[in-house]
Amino acid sequence: MISLTEAVMADESRAVARRLKEAGVRVTTHFYRGTHSPAYWERELRQVMPRLLAP
Repeated sequence: MISLTEAVMADESRAVARRLKEAGVRVTTHFYRGTHSPAYWERELRQVMPRLLAP
C-alpha cells in the first residue's frame, strides 16, 4: 500500500511537470507506481548518472 504522503507527492510532481510544460519548459518525466525505495528509483538513477557526471 502506498502512503498518503507518497500519493500527495505524486500528484504534486505531476502538477509541477504540467505547469513547466505549459510554460514552455522541456520536461521529461518517468512516473511509476511505487515508493521511494531503491527498487523503484535505482533504474532511473542508473539511466541519468552518465548525464549528471558529464562535464
